[in-house]
Amino acid sequence: MSVPGFVRGSRQPGLLVCLGLVAVGFLVALALHDLSLSSSLPMADSVARCYEAGEEWREIALEEIDRNGGPRRAVEKLSQYMATPEHWAPHKFVAVLILGQCGTEAVPVLLEQLDHRDLRVRGNVLAALKGHKDSRAVLPLVRVLSEAKGAMRWQAAELLGHLDDSRAVPELVKALDVADPSVRYRAALALGRIGDRQALASLICRLQDKHPEVRMAVVEALGTLKDRSAVASLTAVLKDPSEGVRERAAWALGEVGEQVSVPSLVVALKDQSRAVRVAAARSLGLLRSPQAVKPLESALQDADPRVRGMARVALLAIRGSGASMAQTALEQEDERR
Repeated sequence: MSVPGFVRGSRQPGLLVCLGLVAVGFLVALALHDLSLSSSLPMADSVARCYEAGEEWREIALEEIDRNGGPRRAVEKLSQYMATPEHWAPHKFVAVLILGQCGTEAVPVLLEQLDHRDLRVRGNVLAALKGHKDSRAVLPLVRVLSEAKGAMRWQAAELLGHLDDSRAVPELVKALDVADPSVRYRAALALGRIGDRQALASLICRLQDKHPEVRMAVVEALGTLKDRSAVASLTAVLKDPSEGVRERAAWALGEVGEQVSVPSLVVALKDQSRAVRVAAARSLGLLRSPQAVKPLESALQDADPRVRGMARVALLAIRGSGASMAQTALEQEDERR
């Protein structure tokens, strides 16, 4: 039996309206659920406040940590926030920075986020770890240095230098040969900070790096290591085309403290660069060699007042008159570098 057209037409709109109402109700319920979950998410408001604060986020972060029960409780809440899907926790890259203000209890949570899919989160984890000298971070950072790309590699190298742990040395030595000069530069400085002599040969090889900034970092690391086997190489670097490299070589030879470097430092007193001449005079004062007296007396006529002043201090150190004052002046010059 056929159904009249007017009957069919009268039923269809009713069905569509019902389906539409059901769909709208579902969407409204879902939206309310999202809003409820977002508003009840631990520290969501705190993270949002820090996000909106911009450059002033640190002050706001400390306030929010106190407001949420102190560092330990804040770490617990932020850990829950980090475990929540991004749809409801869109500012995780800010949350890890707040974690960085919560002390060492936050370190394990931060390390877990080194594998986060969001590059902003991973990068801010490294920034947050800067304030913590925690040995638990060494091996995770070694892995980042080995596997990551771009800025994360040199950031990891820099952090490993601050952690001062010899477990990082093998990977830092490898990093001296990577293509990115920023990584090589930080790796060299990190190796100098750690002070492990197993890096010595690799650092000496890097004195031939084509980037002067890398060579400067290598020379500085060798000066920090204070190993006499580096003297010949550092002496040769006094002829480097880069003023900065020559200046650091003159400084490093004073740190190593071998008398064999005195003749080369005397020659460096006539370098065209004021910075090199000052560094050479400083190192000759540290070495206290009688051979340096006449050259330093000649340097008292230098056109630059800083060179004359450092030559005067070096002579006081060598002659033993006013030795403590001379030592203080030499140390102050070292701090100005």
